[in-house]
Amino acid sequence: MAGTSQLLDIHQRDFSPEILQATGLARRLFPRIVEAGAQIGTLQTDAARLLGLPAGVPVISAGHDTQFALFGAGAQQGEPVLSSGTWEILMVRSGQVDTSLLSQYPGSTCELDSQSGLYNPGMQWLASGVLEWVRKLLWTPETPWQTLIDEARAIPAGAEGVRMQCDLLACQNAGWQGVTLNTTRGHFYRAALEGLTAQLQRNLRTLEKIGHFNATELLLVGGGSRNALWNQIKANQLDIPIKVLDDAETTVAGAAMFGWYGVGEFSSPEQARAQVNYQYRYFWPQTEPEIIEGV
Repeated sequence: MAGTSQLLDIHQRDFSPEILQATGLARRLFPRIVEAGAQIGTLQTDAARLLGLPAGVPVISAGHDTQFALFGAGAQQGEPVLSSGTWEILMVRSGQVDTSLLSQYPGSTCELDSQSGLYNPGMQWLASGVLEWVRKLLWTPETPWQTLIDEARAIPAGAEGVRMQCDLLACQNAGWQGVTLNTTRGHFYRAALEGLTAQLQRNLRTLEKIGHFNATELLLVGGGSRNALWNQIKANQLDIPIKVLDDAETTVAGAAMFGWYGVGEFSSPEQARAQVNYQYRYFWPQTEPEIIEGV
């Protein structure tokens, strides 16, 4: 959790004296930093009674949700993970990070990884929130997403020249361009999917620079991963495989793996993770019109 405080020297993995001095905060106000999976004590009698648990149960250090989501999703070092929802959060487990670049890119962050020696640089931006707005604008808030997807699938890649600048929060030029009298709402939705994917592509290139890695595939989790057409558009535009994990509880799974390690059930978090049989669906880059499995 300390890695999310913006008070840390990420490289030293400890609170920054310079930042603490600038903010007027004393180091003694903060607890000692321990690694995820470390036993920090045992459950005391009063707390045990409140929770209905036996006293003396080991208390294991945990961490931030995104740290455990990456580990729980099965992500390896250098493998970017996109949590796709109202916001998209793109992160990677990296052995290097150029923190001097973070201030140059709005929406960029860097946290400590759940494992010592690794970092979690990331980018975040509004994504499905844009699609929700498009649905409300051109259909109804209750219209099934599959209706929008079916109409967009009938439109060829490139949306016949209709393009969308999707930064509805900060860009005064946000919206559609290339609209003609033949443009349908399917064009608008398809252009939104392609515009958001272009935004993902730019942010992935930025993250590669910050984290010193080269993406060979993208691991996708979250509600946005259920949109098979969007997954295929991502694979085509990024020109790398999209690897979809349907399990929504990656954060809980990751924390549990460190808990099992902490109580000595496994010799390492990796050994705990090795017990999981991950089932991924792949979307491969293709040049033919979208042929979506299961549709």
